[in-house]
Amino acid sequence: MSKSDRLSNIIQVYLDGELELDTAVAELIEVYVRRGWRFSLVASECEPRFRERMRTLAIRIDDAILARRETTGRGMGNAPPIVIR
Repeated sequence: MSKSDRLSNIIQVYLDGELELDTAVAELIEVYVRRGWRFSLVASECEPRFRERMRTLAIRIDDAILARRETTGRGMGNAPPIVIR
């Protein structure tokens, strides 16, 4: 499974309610952020029924990254935003 497919799968399982928020955050940080990429939400491109869950996920990921950055002194790289359709 490619990285992109794995990311999409994690997010889809979370949106389907089959994955807890904390687990989704941990999985996305492991797969996406550890590569130095940035997780960004493009809310206007999310299906309306998923916007609030995606917003919650994005906030939690930002919080986790900030906490990690403060404790390790590591920065984040740039990557195109993840767009959930």
